[in-house]
Amino acid sequence: MFDGAQLRGFESHSGRTVTLEPGLGAVSNAGFNTPWPKLLQLKQALARLDTQGRPPTQRLLQLLADQSPVGDADLPSTGLSLERERALATVFVRSADYGTRASSVVTVRGQSAELLEQSFDAQGPTGLQQLSTSIPGEETGFARSWPGN
Repeated sequence: MFDGAQLRGFESHSGRTVTLEPGLGAVSNAGFNTPWPKLLQLKQALARLDTQGRPPTQRLLQLLADQSPVGDADLPSTGLSLERERALATVFVRSADYGTRASSVVTVRGQSAELLEQSFDAQGPTGLQQLSTSIPGEETGFARSWPGN
């Protein structure tokens, strides 16, 4: 949720709303700010990315496609088998029965916002969609849906 001044995220499993700080960030299926190894890895890659000028959205999508393994010592202990923890710990998850469905990059510049989303199925990429909208500068406290939704 973004009102032109403040960005907030909603955790559907807990019903909690979280205020997000300005800058680069990453979200997984866990709660906001959960230090999953894949999020720490992604945040490090984001920090190394040159963000001067227009953000390179294609490069950001490449970072989200990273299937680099996480070391066993860094894996969380969630009660799953070691093999399953390994499969789920990569930024981009691909296994026989579970995987990343979409990778999304949202950029906000001034009074405009853009969403670039790459969709996937079990065979690979299925489509790339780019949406944009303007953000009214005077309104606050509103929810805005992307055109076509």
